[in-house]
Amino acid sequence: MGARAAIVGGVAVCALLAGCTPGVPAEPPFTVTVVQPRTGIAMGIIAMQVKNTGETTIDVSSAELDSDYLGAPLVWEGDSVTLAPGRAVDLRVPLDTWDCDTDATADASATIGYSIEGGGSGTAIVSAPDPTIALPGLWEGACLAEGVAEVVDLRAIALESSGTVGAVGELVLSTEPTGADGTVEVHSVESTTLLAPFDGVSGVPTVPLDLVLGADGPPEVRIPFVPNRCDAHALAEDKIGTRIPLQVTVGELSGRLVLPATDELRAQMYAFYGDYCALP
Repeated sequence: MGARAAIVGGVAVCALLAGCTPGVPAEPPFTVTVVQPRTGIAMGIIAMQVKNTGETTIDVSSAELDSDYLGAPLVWEGDSVTLAPGRAVDLRVPLDTWDCDTDATADASATIGYSIEGGGSGTAIVSAPDPTIALPGLWEGACLAEGVAEVVDLRAIALESSGTVGAVGELVLSTEPTGADGTVEVHSVESTTLLAPFDGVSGVPTVPLDLVLGADGPPEVRIPFVPNRCDAHALAEDKIGTRIPLQVTVGELSGRLVLPATDELRAQMYAFYGDYCALP
């Protein structure tokens, strides 16, 4: 059994329990920060950024992130990572379940299994600050999506266009009701890094929709779209430009609901962008 740590003032302090490996310092030689890599946004991945703040190389063998926002702790399942002094690594974990009834206010915590080069090994629980407020934002979006899904199966299913240069496309949203009571108000649609809603003149950051979705329909919604700008580099480097943001309200929850694209829809969006802009 390794060393465990109790959080005192936000810092894990080693409690020397029976069986504790000698050589473990009173304070763990690392910090943990919650981050969301840009490439993890579309994949629903968050990361524990572990930084070696000591003077000796350490090996990180296990990591677990816990927060009142989460329905269950997130467990990193990668291979052991070696960190020289001053080095940091992002330990990525998929986001699974959320606790939508929580009133969370405290920082997340991370449980890290580690060993020190030439020294001991142990496990420490440390505070994991979230400077970009990633977890609360993701929690809000996930719980909003859960509330919407109870009333309407709201999905982006196609982007239809003539395939000619400069022709406006139509994004098709499926809005099939589930039969549950309630309605979903869709206030507006927003632009992405690739695409922008069309207001009849040009692409704009936001177009009001003022839709009410529920048992009485409508079964689908069509929204005119054009490229945000014609830029072959932006298309080639795209990570999140096919995720369509809506401002919605369901019950007492209001916020930004992001509709992901299937592989088929993503291909349609990229083809539309290229056709509209006459890209090679």
